[in-house]
Amino acid sequence: MATANPSISESAIEQITADRGPHYEPFGWHHWPEHPWLAYQFRRGLGETQEGGGSVSEVMQAGSRMIPGDLESWHAEWMRIADRIGIADSRKRSPVTSAPR
Repeated sequence: MATANPSISESAIEQITADRGPHYEPFGWHHWPEHPWLAYQFRRGLGETQEGGGSVSEVMQAGSRMIPGDLESWHAEWMRIADRIGIADSRKRSPVTSAPR
């Protein structure tokens, strides 16, 4: 059975590191070190690609255009991807079946 690494604090993901450039931390890639929660969500998006939640290139494309720390740009870039692949307007789709109404 795997055990937690005692050298990594539970709040490590929320801490701003001294290294301000993109780098690897024991808990994963730190894309935006001054915005650790968004960096975590970016890693999460990459992780979803292995389960069919998109492609690595889509996640990297969105991340490359996001302004670090700007939640509006975060939303805009994910919506740009959704618009491109045709899933942005959920109001036109059934929430149960995803079929057009």
